[in-house]
Amino acid sequence: MICHNSPDSSETLMEVVVTIHSVAEAHKYATNCDDLAIIGAFASTSASFALAIIVDAIGPTYRPIGTMMAVDTDCVTTGSLSSGCIEADVVRHAQLALQSGQPQHLRYGAGSPWLDLMLPCGGAVDIVVIPRPEVAAFAEVTYLLSQRQQATITFPISDEHAFSLTLLPPIKSLIFGTGAEATHAAHSARDAGMQCQIFSPDRGIVEACEQSEI
Repeated sequence: MICHNSPDSSETLMEVVVTIHSVAEAHKYATNCDDLAIIGAFASTSASFALAIIVDAIGPTYRPIGTMMAVDTDCVTTGSLSSGCIEADVVRHAQLALQSGQPQHLRYGAGSPWLDLMLPCGGAVDIVVIPRPEVAAFAEVTYLLSQRQQATITFPISDEHAFSLTLLPPIKSLIFGTGAEATHAAHSARDAGMQCQIFSPDRGIVEACEQSEI
């Protein structure tokens, strides 16, 4: 697994660019970096685990491309790839990947060989299960994103193929003003899941927002 900082961090929308290097295509999807932090925390406590990543999606799906789930040798998991439809089977394939040391390539939904595992949303997802990914890259990517820098994490999945996630920092709302409008705007930004920073000549507003963890 390779992690590196990308020089262009001018955009603020949190996105992921997904690239299968054997195919000359790159796709951008709005996403959330919470999975990365959760998986990183899980990785620090589990000596051996497999990482399952959604690498493609067709039609409506419960989770977007780039979503991750980790599975350790005791079948303990963190993260989810659906609403519960496929997780048990992904755990089974994760154990096979850990035993063989080889990535597993899975398709669920339309076009899947497992007709008994249907996705209620009607779409299809392609998942790669990577055994024992390099742990240090998770911490580095999480750190770069916390510093509002773009970062890329790459997972080799065979001698000829690699899978990359390029993540941009999440949206950050900068609010300037005073009075109820500034306070309400700060609370709305926080409730929308944005990072938020308020600038106001009224110290009371700043302190109230800090107490509300804004």
